[in-house]
Amino acid sequence: YTEALGMKLVRDWGEGDNRACMVDIGDGGCIEIFARGTAAAEPDGEFFHLAIGTTDPDAAFEAAIAGGATVDKVPYDFAIPCHQGDLPVRLAFVKGLNGETLEFFCLR
Repeated sequence: YTEALGMKLVRDWGEGDNRACMVDIGDGGCIEIFARGTAAAEPDGEFFHLAIGTTDPDAAFEAAIAGGATVDKVPYDFAIPCHQGDLPVRLAFVKGLNGETLEFFCLR
């Protein structure tokens, strides 16, 4: 993606089928891309994970739950071990209305 679409690699982590990366899509906005490591076909027009940057993951988590999402992981602090050095973040996860994972995060 970085070469074909001109996106800048921000961070990457993991190895092989468990690798992932964060790429800058312009103006500081980023998307995460996961290797997935599966040969199973994915349905068209669906996604399995959406990471949303916010200044308050706890409030976003509560709002999602109030809107009908279900708890996946309550808010917590973590340092993602990246190849470029650890990335300290606050994370929270819910399952959306279609079963997708929604991640709310901010840098610490």
